[in-house]
Amino acid sequence: MQAVNGATPSAEGQCRGLRIVPVHHSSSFLQEVIKLWRAHSATLGYFPEGAFVDYARRGWILVALPAEQKCVGYLAYRVSNNRAMIVHLCVEPASRGQGVARALVQHLRRETKHLQGIGLWCRRDYVAHDLWPRLGFVARSDRQGRSYTGSYLTFWWLDHGHPNLFTPADEKRLASKLKAVMDANVFYDLDAEPSLDNEESKALVADWLHDSVELCLTDEIYNEINRNRDPHERKRRRAFASTFTHLPCKLEDMQNAITVIGRLFPSQMKPREESDLRQVARAIGGGAHFFVTRDKDLLAKAEDIYQASGMAVIRPCDLIIHLDALSRRAKYQPARLAGSLVRIKLLPSGQGDLITRLFRCPQQGESMAEFRRQLNRFLADPKTFETYMVNDAEQNYLALVVYARPSENELQIPLLRVTPGPLAQAMAQRLVFCGVLSAGREKRVLTRVTDKYLHDVIPPILQDTGFCHRNGIWTKVNLPAVEEAKTITAELQALATRYSDVRNHLLRIADVLQKAMDTNDVRTIALIEKYLWPVKVLDAHIPCFVVPIQPRWAMHLFDEELARQSLFGAKAEVALAQENVYYRAARPKVLSAPGRVLWYVSQEEGCLGSKHIRACSMLDELVIGKPKDLFRQFRRLGIYEWRDVLALARNDLDRDIMAIQFSNTEIFGSPIPWGTLQQLLLEERGCGSQVQSPIRISNSIFIRLYQLGQTKTGSDAVG
Repeated sequence: MQAVNGATPSAEGQCRGLRIVPVHHSSSFLQEVIKLWRAHSATLGYFPEGAFVDYARRGWILVALPAEQKCVGYLAYRVSNNRAMIVHLCVEPASRGQGVARALVQHLRRETKHLQGIGLWCRRDYVAHDLWPRLGFVARSDRQGRSYTGSYLTFWWLDHGHPNLFTPADEKRLASKLKAVMDANVFYDLDAEPSLDNEESKALVADWLHDSVELCLTDEIYNEINRNRDPHERKRRRAFASTFTHLPCKLEDMQNAITVIGRLFPSQMKPREESDLRQVARAIGGGAHFFVTRDKDLLAKAEDIYQASGMAVIRPCDLIIHLDALSRRAKYQPARLAGSLVRIKLLPSGQGDLITRLFRCPQQGESMAEFRRQLNRFLADPKTFETYMVNDAEQNYLALVVYARPSENELQIPLLRVTPGPLAQAMAQRLVFCGVLSAGREKRVLTRVTDKYLHDVIPPILQDTGFCHRNGIWTKVNLPAVEEAKTITAELQALATRYSDVRNHLLRIADVLQKAMDTNDVRTIALIEKYLWPVKVLDAHIPCFVVPIQPRWAMHLFDEELARQSLFGAKAEVALAQENVYYRAARPKVLSAPGRVLWYVSQEEGCLGSKHIRACSMLDELVIGKPKDLFRQFRRLGIYEWRDVLALARNDLDRDIMAIQFSNTEIFGSPIPWGTLQQLLLEERGCGSQVQSPIRISNSIFIRLYQLGQTKTGSDAVG
């Protein structure tokens, strides 16, 4: 149903004593609503009286009542597909400009906060088209209307900020880098053909900057794009905007930021100035370090904005100078981790103050006394709490983590801290992953992070790994099972009855899995395997492969045993990572994503453990492209230097190669020899394989090999 909104209320002002109440189908206010609709039906569109009655029965009509108890405005909406859709928003002419529309929308936000968000369609030629950005809505798309005039409709969206089951990777990228939000003028520069005018902005996409800063956009960019009158240009620019990381910001955080910096902007603003204010406020609310702009008016406010919010408003060239200085200092920081997780029983003599200073989280309100008391409790009870430190080559402390097992079904992480630095994100990922891995190996179904003073880098990692957050505790379900989907669904439903705090989360995953199996949605099933890792859905049609890998690459990417045979060991920033990338020739094109990969470490003279299947991973993405493009895209994940990538392409910049992005790697306690693989292939296919290039295997062979690799525990995950 097309929802047309024709009223022209202002978002400014405030109506004192205003009450917002739902209308019952027998209420006298319903007739006032219908009367108000009739007076504005030319823009609101046809709406049967019976529909008003039905909406009122469902509680889908809100009315605005001032002190004199007369309806001065109403909002009609419907609920479908886990979102609220506004059908009408109408305010009588005498009450416009007094905040009635804002009050109605704010009430709807409170009533529908359990839903995904609020949406509506509005004609671009209506005055109300300018209202929605002021109320926090974002112009997401548009389409041509069905009326004889062919006017375009814009879809406006107000997101409630709920994390969904499959959290975007944006948050993970944002966690470890400086966040720089681009203003619209810089964004348009990047979208334009190179010229002297945009040369400064285009320097922001230089390769060397990628590891230090994440160029971001806020949702306000879509409102900027929406002002363009050309529908084809709007569509093209939205597509370009989708290639950048989007900085999330709750509406309340944006409004709080507007309160802080609003005094720096004119009292009477043009639409572009209003958008500038919202753009800066969303950047502040989202925790951006920099706001990059060429706008002279905004740059003139830079010092005041910094003093009020701590965010720097800066030109592109000044940001580059700042980052260059940081990168020069970073060259002198240690980049390699010589040791591994080292268990400690007592604090080193005289180091208590140093450890407290490094790992206490004052930003979250943790006192020194509280941190010391907690740590001493963990160290004093080594049978209950396992405490680990991570040091670099110079014995500097990089991370501190505590694992506990309060019940047979649960592994708990009551302390999880990392020090700032280039390894912080990878370190936190690895420590969380080790906990989940141990829980899976020990047949525990829950991993809980109960540390209430987490550094900012950690919550996005937990969210991306499949943890849900409730009452200050992060919980992940890890099913150590190889079962059919119906059995896994039943297990999730049974767990939901036992663990009420994650009941809705478990039931939602069970429902998604059941629907995905019904429609053979392989991508969703693979994502569920990742979120319930190390579960394997026995009857899923997820493609399975054996991929050969040279020992030197396996050593760095995942195999610690092979790394110990090397004088130099593995690169820390890669060995710690939960996801990585591996390059190989583009042909033969056997692989497909999503999928499961068994890593066959190819034979190498003098390398113990080669010629075995040694690990299993989730295959997340395959990208085929030119060497330079792939290296730029995946440089942050891989172990390859540019010379390695170019050598793989035989020094041909125009030759296609393949990047295999993978994650959630399990090292097998019992590596599987080449002969066992050949035997299984012979039984099923009648012929073996030299595994000189990737081969596809059946789901049944994958499951048999996977179970063989799991037959003994191997090295401890957190030891």
